[in-house]
Amino acid sequence: METSGAYVEVLSDSTEKYDRGRKSDHYRHIQSLQELVLISQDRPLAECFTRHESGGWLLTDVRKLEESLSLKSVGIAIPLTELYRNVEFDPPEPPTPPPPLQEVTR
Repeated sequence: METSGAYVEVLSDSTEKYDRGRKSDHYRHIQSLQELVLISQDRPLAECFTRHESGGWLLTDVRKLEESLSLKSVGIAIPLTELYRNVEFDPPEPPTPPPPLQEVTR
């Protein structure tokens, strides 16, 4: 199988649904594509879909800035600190507590 390496897509709020869905499906049908990478712009997250010999895809994600994204098809590893250099993330919102349970009387 000839390899064409990797394709990288930076996700945006307005196009993320399409980029993850129909667009990703189109790219995964390119027989020579070995890796498809989706990068979040609002939090540290790089998702790498790697093609198996069987034709299926395996998802590996990198979520910590101290970790690196490895792209075997092009022989590189990129630290997330480099992908997100000069990017400031909003602090995570605290989880919203569930509403209190209401007693049901019969």
